Amino acid sequence: MRFVYFDECKYQKGVQPFYWLGAISICSEKIVEVETKMNELAERYFGTTELSRHTEFHAKDLFHRKNHFREWRDTAARIECLESLVAIAGDNELVRRIHVKIDPALMIREHGWEDDAFMYLAERIQRDAAHLKDRSILIGDLDGEFSEKSVVNLSRYRSEGTDYLFGVKIDRLIDSVYFIPSHHSRLLQLADIYTYCLQLYYSSEPDNYPRRRLKDFIAQKTSLLSSSRYKHWPTSQSWHASAAA
Repeated sequence: MRFVYFDECKYQKGVQPFYWLGAISICSEKIVEVETKMNELAERYFGTTELSRHTEFHAKDLFHRKNHFREWRDTAARIECLESLVAIAGDNELVRRIHVKIDPALMIREHGWEDDAFMYLAERIQRDAAHLKDRSILIGDLDGEFSEKSVVNLSRYRSEGTDYLFGVKIDRLIDSVYFIPSHHSRLLQLADIYTYCLQLYYSSEPDNYPRRRLKDFIAQKTSLLSSSRYKHWPTSQSWHASAAA
């Protein structure tokens, strides 16, 4: 059995040009090992392994010194913490990585691509689980509107297959999608680290410190950029074909 934790990085016009869904897939035999590594970091940086909002590893807040990281004035120390987390997310012996990137600028319609992203993610998780001859349970960060739609959509995919002409049969994702607050799970926090750092690496923002340091670490010291499965949509070719149709 594999547990797949996923998170999103939202599209923001003029700021974040893409919509990302990132997932980490961990087999049940490795769960304790990954949790132990995360708890060791929690003990080091928070002085406790207790799960609460004040002991949550949240990549955006950590990078930008927001919320409960506001008093972490030492930039190098914050980036070192992020690097330690990235090293776990980018460890091929522990984690398989799956991601979807949607480019709204190439979409003909202006809404609904979040549902497309979730569908593509379900397809990629299905294919990865089938390749491994395993089953998966999907766990996401609690978000009222997104969580409700995802539960409904996955149930439909499991009974009817995914949308479009060449839909994929979803029989390797079992039960439903489980949603919990991210501060209740270290592994869900690791999915946040993965998704945020993935989009940061491909961001068009200037590569000044500390962004450059983190990107160099990701590329040179981890396998974070190497995904087991991924989907980038639309491609420029598919967009031109749709526009011409």
